[in-house]
Amino acid sequence: MKVVNIKTAQLAHEKGFRSDLEYVFNTWLPEEVLEITINQLLEWLREELKINVYCRIMESQWSVYIESIPSGVDITPHSLICIDFTSYESAIEAGIQAAISL
Repeated sequence: MKVVNIKTAQLAHEKGFRSDLEYVFNTWLPEEVLEITINQLLEWLREELKINVYCRIMESQWSVYIESIPSGVDITPHSLICIDFTSYESAIEAGIQAAISL
């Protein structure tokens, strides 16, 4: 599983994400040691903040979308927030950062 970068992890922590590695935010550690994954944050966004983040690929370019799911059921239209990424990982991490910042 892909580990998020330190900026994404710090944003999530500030918004309330907690993990077994909470001590990381009070101590300097190399980025590779931080083991918060994209999947953990996507699950947390859906369950705690009721936000779904997902990607689509069209013509070799990745786009990322955010949708609000306030009742826990996806009934709202999605919003395209970013386009033209060259990889799923870069697109989804940008989407996670945007969703956390809402």
